[in-house]
Amino acid sequence: MGIALTLITAILTQGQFIFGAPGAVYIAPAAGVASLGYVIARQRDEDQDNMLISAAGPGVNLAFAVFFFVLLLVGPATGFISTLAVYGFSLNVGLGSFNMLPIPPIDGYKVFKKNIVLGLAIALPLWAMFIYFILGVG
Repeated sequence: MGIALTLITAILTQGQFIFGAPGAVYIAPAAGVASLGYVIARQRDEDQDNMLISAAGPGVNLAFAVFFFVLLLVGPATGFISTLAVYGFSLNVGLGSFNMLPIPPIDGYKVFKKNIVLGLAIALPLWAMFIYFILGVG
């Protein structure tokens, strides 16, 4: 599916925008804990575990995006640091924004399904920064 999505975006935009998503991560929290030999002492809520694991990636993308955005604002206007900040910001905003779309099987769906407040807390800043990036304000 990821390769198909890449081809579709490339064809529809005539190569102006290419979104590459060649793979996926599958979450198996109980299997991972059991394989490490830990004793599970509480009743597991697999939806809660899936939501937390799914929120971790976009949450880290949000943290890095904020870091690189601040670096853009306070760092030098040109040079290596500026280039690093632009690429770091755009990469993290793009990945995080896409991953927080509330469409199955993307992470955002799992987060919004279990906790809409957490979903909005991660997604809204990412989407706002994505719009900022797309408009070319930065």
